[in-house]
Amino acid sequence: MAFVRILDLKNFKTGENKIRANRLAGQYMVYNVDWTSLISGSAALLAIFLVFFWGVTLDKVWQKALLGATAQTWLILFCFNVSHDVAHDLIFKRNPKYRMLNNIFGYMMATPTLTPYHGFKETHLEHHRKTNTPVDDPNHWIVRGSLPWLLGKLLIAPFGDYKEMLRYSRVKPMPHVAKTFFLFWIGTALFTAALIWLFGFTNVLFMWLIPAYINYVIVFAFVAVIPHRQSPDAPGEQVERIAIFPSYLQSLSSFLHAGHNYHLLHHMYPRVPSHKYAAFAKHLVDIQEEQAAERKKADAPQQDNDGSAVAALAE
Repeated sequence: MAFVRILDLKNFKTGENKIRANRLAGQYMVYNVDWTSLISGSAALLAIFLVFFWGVTLDKVWQKALLGATAQTWLILFCFNVSHDVAHDLIFKRNPKYRMLNNIFGYMMATPTLTPYHGFKETHLEHHRKTNTPVDDPNHWIVRGSLPWLLGKLLIAPFGDYKEMLRYSRVKPMPHVAKTFFLFWIGTALFTAALIWLFGFTNVLFMWLIPAYINYVIVFAFVAVIPHRQSPDAPGEQVERIAIFPSYLQSLSSFLHAGHNYHLLHHMYPRVPSHKYAAFAKHLVDIQEEQAAERKKADAPQQDNDGSAVAALAE
């Protein structure tokens, strides 16, 4: 077995393979409450507060910076991942009576990331509907341009995203997105001011603001840019391949960026929770390799009783 296995999603977009993949996806969907995401997201939120208070007790600025850039950034990234699942109504049942619970939990998960939840939800769903459409995809602004320009835009990813949220609220129009956007920032500003008054600017800077900024850059790199780059050989086509590493490396990869290494599979099956994509992707690549082996066997020269080769089977 190869060290790196490549899952080509194009193999599962048509015909019998599409039907097979759809049935398989149904086995990985959560149809009631996704307790895994609910509990793990709540635990991550609690851990953010604990790490913050731990950082407050540290004497050296470099210690605060290191703790913030590692543990706190990862916890915030994990919360973003859960807020992303909430935006697809995956935590509670997709039912109007659960809308309030989804919104509350969405804000709980998105606030540490400095992301207005409603704005993120609406622009992200539009991104799914209009992926890589230059004008209509709210995330397309960051994938355009040369590499230096791209890196520069990653550094201002939060501000570009906020701008797109407001633009989207005007274009649709969706006034509630703009309203919740400004209410979010008023509340966040007051909360931040209270934290600074209680714990000092240095602690808030290194234990929340900078980790949230780093999270934004990581998310846009792994979710907006890398998965949605277009093929250099066919600029109009989306790259649709996912690298599947050995289980221990794949688990490490998923851990380091909180499951965002399956974003292209998420676009095909947004109703599958992010924590189930590793198993789903492995199942698909197993099917792909089994079919490749069967084709190779069918195309191989057939031997007669004397051991001489006969014509290969026609495709």
